[in-house]
Amino acid sequence: MEENSFASITKKYRRNEMLSQKNFGAAICVAMNNFSLTPQAISLWENGSPGPSLEDLFRVYLNCSDWRKDWAIDSLVARVPDVLARAENGALVVK
Repeated sequence: MEENSFASITKKYRRNEMLSQKNFGAAICVAMNNFSLTPQAISLWENGSPGPSLEDLFRVYLNCSDWRKDWAIDSLVARVPDVLARAENGALVVK
C-alpha cells in the first residue's frame, strides 16, 4: 500500500487516534452531518476501496478543527494531488 494513499492515510489516523473502525466511522459521520458509515466501510477504505466523495471530504474539512480536519486535508491531497496541496503551515491550498 502506498504511503500517501487514501487507504494508508485513513489507517494511520485511525490508529493514531486509537479508534476502532466503528468509532472512527462514528467520528467521521458526525462531521458529515450524520452520514452513515459502518465498520465494514472503514475496512474497505483501509484496503483500497474508494473512500468518501470529494464533497464529503470537504464537508469534514469545513466542519472540524481536530484530527478529522487533518485527515480530510491529507485525504483530499491524496485524491487530487494535481490540484490540492498541504502548505507548510498545514493549511489546504490550491496549486
